[in-house]
Amino acid sequence: MSPGHPAAVAAWPERYETLSADGVPFEISSVSTVTRDELTDLFARASDRSLYQRFLGAGHPAVDAYVEQLLDPARGLDAVVARLHGELVAVASSHVLTEGEAEIGMLVADEHQHRGIGTLLLEDLVARARARGLAGVTAFVLSANDQMVQVLRDSGLVREALTDADTVTFRIPLQENGPGAAEAGRRAVTSSVKSLARLLAPQSVVVVGAGRRRNGVGHQVVAHLRRARFTGPLYVVNRSGHAVHSVPAYRSVADLPRSIDLGVVAVPAPEVEAVVRDLLALGVGALLVLSAGFGHATEQGSPHDEDRLRELCREAGVRLLGPNCIGLVNTDRSVRLDASFLPKAPRPGRVAVVAQSGAVAAGLVEMLDRRGLGVSVLATLGDAPDVGPAELLAYATEDAETSVVALHLEGLADPSALARVAQEATTRKPVLLLKPGRSVAARVAARSHTGAAAVDDAAVDALCRRTGITRVASLEELADIATLHATQSTPRGLRVAVVGNSGGPGVLALDALSESGLVAAELTQHTLMRLDMLLAPGASSGQLVDMTASAGADVLEQAMATVMDDPGVDALLLALTPLQQLPTALIRSVVDRTSASHPDVTTVLCITGEGGREGGRVPWFDDPARAVRSLAGQARWGSWVRQQAQARPLADPVPRADAATAREVVRGALLRRPEGCWLEPREVRDLLRAYHVDLVPTVEADSPENAADASATLRAPLALKAFGESLVHKTARGAVALDLRSAHDVRDAAHEMVERLGDEVRGFVVQPMVFGRREVIIGGTRKPGWGPLVMVGRGGVDTDVDPDRAWALAPAPMVEVEAMVRSLRCSDGIVGSAASVGSARLYELVSRVSELVTDLFDVAELDLNPVLVGSGPPLVVDARVRVAPPAEVPWGPVVRHLPT
Repeated sequence: MSPGHPAAVAAWPERYETLSADGVPFEISSVSTVTRDELTDLFARASDRSLYQRFLGAGHPAVDAYVEQLLDPARGLDAVVARLHGELVAVASSHVLTEGEAEIGMLVADEHQHRGIGTLLLEDLVARARARGLAGVTAFVLSANDQMVQVLRDSGLVREALTDADTVTFRIPLQENGPGAAEAGRRAVTSSVKSLARLLAPQSVVVVGAGRRRNGVGHQVVAHLRRARFTGPLYVVNRSGHAVHSVPAYRSVADLPRSIDLGVVAVPAPEVEAVVRDLLALGVGALLVLSAGFGHATEQGSPHDEDRLRELCREAGVRLLGPNCIGLVNTDRSVRLDASFLPKAPRPGRVAVVAQSGAVAAGLVEMLDRRGLGVSVLATLGDAPDVGPAELLAYATEDAETSVVALHLEGLADPSALARVAQEATTRKPVLLLKPGRSVAARVAARSHTGAAAVDDAAVDALCRRTGITRVASLEELADIATLHATQSTPRGLRVAVVGNSGGPGVLALDALSESGLVAAELTQHTLMRLDMLLAPGASSGQLVDMTASAGADVLEQAMATVMDDPGVDALLLALTPLQQLPTALIRSVVDRTSASHPDVTTVLCITGEGGREGGRVPWFDDPARAVRSLAGQARWGSWVRQQAQARPLADPVPRADAATAREVVRGALLRRPEGCWLEPREVRDLLRAYHVDLVPTVEADSPENAADASATLRAPLALKAFGESLVHKTARGAVALDLRSAHDVRDAAHEMVERLGDEVRGFVVQPMVFGRREVIIGGTRKPGWGPLVMVGRGGVDTDVDPDRAWALAPAPMVEVEAMVRSLRCSDGIVGSAASVGSARLYELVSRVSELVTDLFDVAELDLNPVLVGSGPPLVVDARVRVAPPAEVPWGPVVRHLPT
């Protein structure tokens, strides 16, 4: 049997697609998909230098032996190949060296080197080795092989390199959580941007299906392209051959010039595939399919196959946006692309918009326009079988004209790809997400608290916490926070000063601050003295600077400048009421001018009953609470960026787990029940102990009499619990008896459970009862599409009554664990100061569970409930673990693959 997780490796796809460093789609597949002739030809094409470097000077006999080994089903671990347009261009493999260790090596065809293919193959082999449970992999590289040395050093995976006279030995440890993820994210951004260049910045465009009907989609797209003054050649194809908006038309795609970057398809769904084939044959560089009717029933009763469109485009190395979308826009002056049928053309601006829904995109464009803002790039995803939100976010990240990215996503088909790119993107510019679904009931059918709670919305929140994405609750909030980011500097901290000319709105603002995570700024004595000299009698200074209704433009300007000069003020909220001596127009003029002279202080304006109109440097709102929510959203991103600069690494210095022992426990259970099962109490204890997690003293018994005998070794009062495959929620099933004082009590309670539950009872555990502590639940699960997740929340029976929980993507760094725990409503009762022993040990326990579900792909669900917390170390009273073959490929954080 192969080491580690054979089921995890068996789940690996035979082939998948990814992007080279220069943005070209190509395929990675198992070596089982190639022939001897293909392998022989690959090595025959290689230069003597490449062969010398690959085989460390061993020469052609080593080539022959290697080919035989690759084709031998009984070979070492893994071998993969890369294909471009069907041609074999690279091969890589790992082979067992010692128990738990493997050696990797690869060869990339000379003509395809320097394209990042070696890095992608390295990422793949490392992920497969980790899925098998290996401890590490090693690469031996000639010192003169500068290119491969650089690949390994830049990967972010290597933790050790030893150099002797001729070779460099690189070791990649596989039990560390998270290495290489940041570098993989940066590589994903670079390759995505290059891949989308001909889609989002084309030098020529053809619209297929643009006729003379003014309300036709193709006709509208041509009108938009003409109005935007697209900078390159523009072509039209329609059956009649009639010009559209003075653009000459061709009757057939075959008649077009053969150097067109972007093909826009606006024909009925039944005709799309034929048009796409024609455009690909022409050599088009990218495709935008606007046509609807894919993935939904047609008049003939069968849906058109959007997956087939993706396959055709992938075979040709062409990227596809849509179908069923409203188009895309790039307002850069060197492009001026508006290949959309939006009802209102966006003005040029600094906001990038990526939306699943065309209607949402159109609404956001209108809302930004009312605020005097425009877009840099806009793309609607539609059904998104190919180009998805992660790649469009990558493009916006690199776009010099973009200062903030606004995402609207109805679903997340590949959250790991979005997380990988977002973690890079959000360190450079703010990313906002509107993701509906907060009120949708849990769709996951699971039998543990943790599994049942792992709904999509909780996972989305976990992704946002990990990556620094700011999640918003409404389209209005999306536009509001985008406006702040586009017009104002990010607050240096959370301290907000409130200045007004009447008490009511100012008090509302202070209330909103206390609920938002922001704090009212404490002004210095120097500032307060300056304000006292400036303001009229009756005015007040403090957390609310109330200038009173007597204040005119001069007083407003001086009061603003005085407060903004205070070193303890990060942001200024103005809650003003227009008066005869201070009308709205004058307020706007003074506020904009004064804010411009203090650019480091974020400024927002609230004029009750008015707001959101075009013009002005400072955003203005009609409600103090709305202004504070927007300011808080902007400030959260600033806090996250500062936190990242100081964050501890993912691999926190806790005792190293014995993952090998834990895997043996899981393997034994799956040999007994290959389809999956709940672990027996003894297996649960052994598994958790391997990760330095101990339960309270527990004795296991197989009968009521043995349970009674076992109770004599423990101090009363005692708890008795029955266990069995179906007894997951023990309290609800009556499989728990508490406050037992003697062996007689234990025997009677056990007999009663057997009488009532029958064959469901497979045995018992007896434990001493623990009092005087708060109960929490700590859990872990693997969610398809998301990978491992860790959870903490209110525990005991309250976990069903009051689902107060927080989630994180695993592995979770300690700083994120602390944020999770402190985000709970019950946090005041379960943690003390950040430095307390109880708090630190609780955080450590959550971190260990996070590590466990990351390492063990076959652990489907895990509950520690209740965990008793207080001033001392947490006590794990009960635990259950379900193991099962992984439901999806355990890609890990570094493997970059295109949607399938």
